[in-house]
Amino acid sequence: MFDELGIMILPWPGNSPDLNPIENLWRLVGLQVNRAQPKNEKELNEAVIDAWNHNVTPVVIHGLIDSMPDRIAAVIKAKGDSTKY
Repeated sequence: MFDELGIMILPWPGNSPDLNPIENLWRLVGLQVNRAQPKNEKELNEAVIDAWNHNVTPVVIHGLIDSMPDRIAAVIKAKGDSTKY
């Protein structure tokens, strides 16, 4: 069906974590939450909110958006295998 419509199918899954910048945000949040060492659910909730508020900034988001061309090129070069991203 895609061939008939002239749509090229990528030879690897389109959901590569290397192409999903939210993974980088989750990593930043996770590292800060781990540093907080929450002892209970309330502390965990507070740590997640604090980590999100301090890591998900316009500068970080724009940096991830700006990195997309490099991410795409790296995944293509690696033929779908892992990259530094």
